[in-house]
Order: sequence, then structure tokens, then C-alpha cells
Amino acid sequence: MWQLKAIGGTGSYKWFSFDSKIALTREQAFVESLKIGESTLRVQDDRNPNNFALIKIEVADVHHLEWLESRVEALKGETLLLNSIAIDARNRKFTNCTSLDI
Repeated sequence: MWQLKAIGGTGSYKWFSFDSKIALTREQAFVESLKIGESTLRVQDDRNPNNFALIKIEVADVHHLEWLESRVEALKGETLLLNSIAIDARNRKFTNCTSLDI
């Protein structure tokens, strides 16, 4: 499960999952992955449904991770900057592997 953050608009949002078999959205923008696959999430301004964003997500097995140098974190204003700590066989970079079961 992870939490997303929306900005802009009125600050009050509704979250939707296009495929609730892959991922569910919960209050406060929590997203729970349920099974392997791809889906799209939609976040929309609670008071203006025409103000929205779509987020493509993929829930996938991760195979053959190559661990890179130690994780480095830096705070820039309110933004947390992360470097990649691992790369998989498909060249996807990971900055947070807390959800991996190793």
C-alpha cells in the first residue's frame, strides 16, 4: 500500500481505480495493490470534476534486482529527493524498495 498526493484545485479530491482487481484506492489517497497487472487511477477535484489527472500504474513481480550504491536522501524545501538504489532486468529504477519481500 502506498499514498499519493494531489495538488492544485480546491484541495479536496476523489480517487478512483479503473480496475479494482489490480489496485484499490482508499481515503486520503492510499492505493493498495492486489494482483499483477496494469491499471489507471483517476484523481479529480471534489468540487470540479473537470479538473482531474490520470495516473498509469503497474503492479509487477520484480526479478533480478541489481543493488546500486547506498540510498541517498536529501530534502529540498518540502520535496524529498531520492537516488535509485536498485535496477531490475527491465531497466526499471527503484528509489524505495520497502515493499519488496526479499
